[in-house]
Amino acid sequence: MTAPPTPETAASSPPRVTNQELGEAIGLSHSSVSRLRSGERGTSTTVMLRIEAEFGWNLHDQLKRRDDGSYAAELERRLADWKTRRLAGSGRK
Repeated sequence: MTAPPTPETAASSPPRVTNQELGEAIGLSHSSVSRLRSGERGTSTTVMLRIEAEFGWNLHDQLKRRDDGSYAAELERRLADWKTRRLAGSGRK
């Protein structure tokens, strides 16, 4: 069982984008996003183009990451960066 985050670890942890937030951003249902993130669903070119438009991650790099198995980790890193920028722009912490 994982211990709840302390103020120190919470401050250093990247913000997590929810499946609902990601789904709204790229036009997928919550369940489709869940399958995408878990690897149950392959990432189609159409979805990758939506990710490119919303998060600035170019299609060519996404295809390379999908082929080398590092897609999910890179997606999560980019989502955390995106959310950090959104929170900073809104003045929220």
